[in-house]
Amino acid sequence: MAGQHGRADELPAGTGAEVARAIATRILAETSDRAPDDPERIVRLAKVLETAAPETKPVLEAIRANWTWGYFQMNRWRYQQRTAGGAGTDDLATLSEWDLPGIVGEIRRRFAAAVDGGGALQKLPVAEWAAILSKGTMPDAYRPTVWDVVVRDAIAFASSGERGLADPEDAFELSATSPALGTADEFQAWTPADDAGVTDTDSPILHAATLYRSLLDFHAADADRTAFLAADLDRILWAADAAVDAGDVTVTDRKTDALEAFMAAAGDHEIAAQAAHALAEIAREHDDLVEARAIAARALDQHPDSVGGRLCRNLIKEIDAKELSLATERAWAAPWPVVRVTYRNLQTVHLKLAKADWPARLKAGKPHAGWLDDEDQATIPGLPAITTAAVDLPATPDYRSRHHDVPITVFEPESLEPGAYWVIASHDPGFGDTDNVVQATLVWITRLAIVSSQVQPQAVKGAPLAGHVVDIASGEPVAGATVTMVVRGERGNPPAFLEQAATTTNADGHYELAAEQGRELLLVAKATLAGKTHTAATDSTHVWRHEQEHRGTSIVIVTDRGIHRPGQTVFYKGIASSFDHDRRDYHAIEKRPITVTLRDANGREVAKAEHVTNAVGSFHGSFPIATGALPGQWMLLAETEGFHGGVGVRVEEYKRPKFQVELAPPTEAVRLGEAVALSGTATTYTG
Repeated sequence: MAGQHGRADELPAGTGAEVARAIATRILAETSDRAPDDPERIVRLAKVLETAAPETKPVLEAIRANWTWGYFQMNRWRYQQRTAGGAGTDDLATLSEWDLPGIVGEIRRRFAAAVDGGGALQKLPVAEWAAILSKGTMPDAYRPTVWDVVVRDAIAFASSGERGLADPEDAFELSATSPALGTADEFQAWTPADDAGVTDTDSPILHAATLYRSLLDFHAADADRTAFLAADLDRILWAADAAVDAGDVTVTDRKTDALEAFMAAAGDHEIAAQAAHALAEIAREHDDLVEARAIAARALDQHPDSVGGRLCRNLIKEIDAKELSLATERAWAAPWPVVRVTYRNLQTVHLKLAKADWPARLKAGKPHAGWLDDEDQATIPGLPAITTAAVDLPATPDYRSRHHDVPITVFEPESLEPGAYWVIASHDPGFGDTDNVVQATLVWITRLAIVSSQVQPQAVKGAPLAGHVVDIASGEPVAGATVTMVVRGERGNPPAFLEQAATTTNADGHYELAAEQGRELLLVAKATLAGKTHTAATDSTHVWRHEQEHRGTSIVIVTDRGIHRPGQTVFYKGIASSFDHDRRDYHAIEKRPITVTLRDANGREVAKAEHVTNAVGSFHGSFPIATGALPGQWMLLAETEGFHGGVGVRVEEYKRPKFQVELAPPTEAVRLGEAVALSGTATTYTG
């Protein structure tokens, strides 16, 4: 169809949009099997635009902008990790090879061309273009025309703050006192671009504000207020995200006032429920869950089937959700500890104590009681109870979490045999998995405790494990206790823990074992006290042996600051030195050639410099960071024959803190040559 209607005089009257639809549909069909980073769809559409009839161009430009923005969203991570200096932007076929500034510039041009063609697009119902445009998930009444979709995409791009370059030093800031957080009338009358004090005329914030004003102006006279109200609410939420506090005027307070005014203006329109949800979220952020729930409940009652109503319903479910967790000491012995229950929205917690098969857990490779897999969660709650208890909990009318300590005497622990046990908690007496929260933790009823310590590497061949086994009740050492080291194997999923070595404590309760470096292991101690066998186990750990070099050479290099902006210069200084700890010989290395290299976040060499250390072993220099350079963790590497050094260089977009200093006039006459004392104030404006 594109070939049949290539010139304006060949198009039947009023068919431009339909021709554009046919062209786009055909391109979509022909490129549906392309990979996400293949720009062929955009390339073909751009080629058609070169010779398209004028009546089709506004629609085709809108589609091209929509597709280009969607392409960037799917491939943003590629561009953000790419070093500046990609393929030239004059060939759209190499779009996937462009750098970030290149693709950002292309998106700007596409949106500018599409928004300028608003007259034709404002007459096209979005419902008829859903197969070609990504129109979002909101009902069509919220974005009724193709032009709405294009402008919303342009706003999303502007709101992302993506410039492709570092923000300028004079980057425009949206103050909490701005009309952007005022009423719709105040916002529509606001023209910050006309302010001579605004120098960052390319600001994405200013661009977004202009687009929102265009939306509000377009829908101001609509008989159906949905699109106008939707744009106005989104404007408030956008401004609240973009604004910064202004002294005592906070963004939160202004956002709250704006939302309340919006709800009053919206009346009984369903979109008021979305504003109510935003207000409820503010209350929740301030930990006022009662108020948050009340706001959401009122909106849900008024508009249960609306978008905002569904958001409020979900918020209420989150606030009403039951929470339960347990914490207690790993070893239980007299004097008996407590079980701390952390809960929310529960009236009773049901507890039970069940025997734990500790050897089986080691064999299964799961000694960690802090994390239970799906199998554990399915089997542990159903273990037969040795003893149970039901504990009434203080109410939580504020919907906040609170703690309640349950003495473990409810389990009559003095009557239990030493060993491993599961403490299982549930708000359902049946400990089922339907609409229930079940928590479990592993404890030991034992009088033994393992106190680990570190010994010198020379004491035992291999990385050493050492410590004492003591009686919890008295603190006295336990002689003759067997300490077994169990190590995670190398096969299985997960690999089992297997016994590898054992020893017996001496008269001081001391033990030492040799451990293989890097292997996950734990210790198990056993001893007979008062005629009963007691067991204790450590958490699993890894042992590493660290040996300090006795002699060597090194380069220490530092930079002038912790963070650099693209466009700034990195100043560095380094020193080359030699050390011999045995001889206590430490000296700088003079007249040594040093090569310093700056590498960007992708490891690509950006610059290189050659130096020779001076009489005190030092060298210094600088590298400029190009404007538009890739942000991230850069590296400054200093190398010479036999050794090297380096330091990280953070390249980030940041703004200098702003401040204002005001000095009061002198209270007394000032004489030449004498000291003058003035009072004043210094105010920061850092948000």
